[in-house]
Amino acid sequence: MPDLENLDPDVITERMQSVRTRIADAARSSGRSASDIRLIGVTKRFPDQLTLAATSAGLFDLGENYGSELARKARGNVVSGVTWHLIGPIQRRIVPKLPTENLWVHTLSRASELERFQRTHDCSDTCFLVQINIGEESQKSGIEPRHLPSFLDTVMEYKWANICGLMTIPPHSDNPEDARRWYAAMFELAGEFKRITGRTSCELSMGMSGDFDVAIQEGSTCIRVGEALFGPRP
Repeated sequence: MPDLENLDPDVITERMQSVRTRIADAARSSGRSASDIRLIGVTKRFPDQLTLAATSAGLFDLGENYGSELARKARGNVVSGVTWHLIGPIQRRIVPKLPTENLWVHTLSRASELERFQRTHDCSDTCFLVQINIGEESQKSGIEPRHLPSFLDTVMEYKWANICGLMTIPPHSDNPEDARRWYAAMFELAGEFKRITGRTSCELSMGMSGDFDVAIQEGSTCIRVGEALFGPRP
């Protein structure tokens, strides 16, 4: 049975104000504007009703780890203006069921994944981020930093694909400061991304509930927040 408090737009609004205060403080401390940071509410494993509660509170960027869950929630959503963010594996059987509009895919790590989307999506409104395994951990997906240039050369051959930045999950630590070195390294990779692609900007999806302050200070443009907005997952 879901905690009804987590489905209350007033409670979500209060938590969101707290999160946005943290965003503003972190941005200010690094000479940035809070408006440069996209707040993504991660609704993984929460009931579908949370979509309506979140949008009622003014949150229109929603993320899911599981493509099947994202597809189901997007299909049942009756609110316009929601941007959906896939922050988990790209599963072949799920791709055709994903939204064809207002979709961000944060976990691109193989060129073949672009081909899956090309078969079922026109992708004109899809933003792809390359997942970086910044700590080179064997249990995690993503491109190792040294392979980023060659991977970008490959995916840039897909002229229709909007490759707009990078995403990472750093090695786990209970101390947010431990993530700083990894986020700083990602910022350096963002410079390489812009040089290789010729883009003037690079989205950086990094930072979660426990460490997004540090991520923003190191250049994050997208933070993925679950518990700080919606409480503990069911």
